[in-house]
Amino acid sequence: MSRWLKIHFFALIVRPLVLIVLGLNIRHRERLLPGDPSIIAANHNSHLDTLVLMSLFPLKALHRIRPVAASDYFMTNRLLTWFCTKVIGIIPIVRQQRSDAHTDPLAEVDAALTNGDTIIIFPEGTRGAPERIQTFKTGVAHLVKRHPAVPTVPVFLYGLGKALPRGEGLPVPFFCDVYVGSPVGWPGTRNEFMQRLKKISINWPRKRAMSPGSRFGLLAIANRLARILHQFTAENAKSDGGCAERACQFPGTTCKHCCFGPMSGVLFNSSHSVASVPLW
Repeated sequence: MSRWLKIHFFALIVRPLVLIVLGLNIRHRERLLPGDPSIIAANHNSHLDTLVLMSLFPLKALHRIRPVAASDYFMTNRLLTWFCTKVIGIIPIVRQQRSDAHTDPLAEVDAALTNGDTIIIFPEGTRGAPERIQTFKTGVAHLVKRHPAVPTVPVFLYGLGKALPRGEGLPVPFFCDVYVGSPVGWPGTRNEFMQRLKKISINWPRKRAMSPGSRFGLLAIANRLARILHQFTAENAKSDGGCAERACQFPGTTCKHCCFGPMSGVLFNSSHSVASVPLW
């Protein structure tokens, strides 16, 4: 029952949301391992992070994708508890455990990995400010140490913190980047693993500026058409002896007069200030 609920929820709600509202630029999607157990370690800025990460996997593999989430936040009432555990399939953990508690907070996560599931974990521990990476907590290292044969796949998410910031209830259109890094193995010590993960996170913004990946979403298609129209209009303006800047009423281009780009903000922004970052 839970398996079919999850498939229908993602097929009918989550994926249309991602398709219509978000334009995802996905790089190295092939590094995800839907058929094998793995630990997805991603930065965390929005509630959309989990949904977008899960939407990258085939529908038939969703029952094997288990996000780790805080029980004190996602299990505050019966309806929310039912939705998060039965539909999303979270693994609840206690973030602030009592000093005299004798339970293992990672026991259910251990069981899921042993069962062959893929775990989604956010090493920062909580949502941070949009597009800012916080200090990683060592909980992920303890988990990897227990399962050294399971690869850890680092994923960098950009833009979701602006599409649905902390404290907001409705998403807004933003182009979002998903960069899937190369799997990281267990080096033998916790400190060395955290150093590797920290080094990867430092390089994430630079990775984002590299060649684009596969962009999905209706907004991405609309942006592409706007760019073609802008270029055509700009060429006509130049041939008529006019200023190409007048053509910048068409947003979403790489024109030097248009500040729109995946790092600059909302769709339909056409103020003339700085050069944009190429979208394609």
